[in-house]
Amino acid sequence: MIPFTKRKKRILKLIIREYIKRAEPISSGFLKENYNLDISAPTIRIEMGELTEAKYLWQPYTSGGRIPTDKGYRFFVDDLLERDLSDFIDEKFFKKLKDSSCLYRGRARKKPQDPFKFIQLLTRILAMTSSNLAISYLLEKDFFWKDGLREVFQEPEFKNPSFCFNFIKIVEDFEKEIKNFCEEEFLTPKIFIGQENLLPGAQNFSIMISQCHFSKNQHGFISILGPKRMAYDKNIKLINSALKLLKSYSQ
Repeated sequence: MIPFTKRKKRILKLIIREYIKRAEPISSGFLKENYNLDISAPTIRIEMGELTEAKYLWQPYTSGGRIPTDKGYRFFVDDLLERDLSDFIDEKFFKKLKDSSCLYRGRARKKPQDPFKFIQLLTRILAMTSSNLAISYLLEKDFFWKDGLREVFQEPEFKNPSFCFNFIKIVEDFEKEIKNFCEEEFLTPKIFIGQENLLPGAQNFSIMISQCHFSKNQHGFISILGPKRMAYDKNIKLINSALKLLKSYSQ
């Protein structure tokens, strides 16, 4: 087991953030050129090599850059979640969601009157803001709503037809199985990365899911699905912002 030093952690997090942004392997030269690491490119390569040996990174091509593995993404997400979840609120998104949910019900009212319209609106805004597929499920009505295929299909992974086919199958399986999910397991947002997923064949995707209350007596789940190369910190903020709004409506 290699010593997981602060320097290694920083390099790993930088590679993951840049890969999420650029969707291409990240090289030692790129890190040296774009970040003040106070070490040489060969030293960065040694650190990257050790992270690769420890299965946090993967090198798809000899002498090429690195991309994160499931283990690398899990480190990144766990590091995010060590912070107070209340820090993960996107105030601009929260305000946009709150203001938009007033459009169809009159601004004098405090709570949505039509849960179906509200769920559709919530799901649409989550999809547009995350650039992933958003799903909402109202348990009492067995109402499943998804939005964002257009957004998520813009991601470079979906240029591969088999990737698209697998994603559609995962969404179909998710719709079939969601009513069987144990709500107690998702009292707080859960993130499943690659092989961790509850659904078979989802090793190339990540799923964020949380129990929620659309009103006092209407509960279910909200979720974001996408490739493993999703913006985890951004999407955690979006899910938590939606939960904050829903909590205010259910009180």
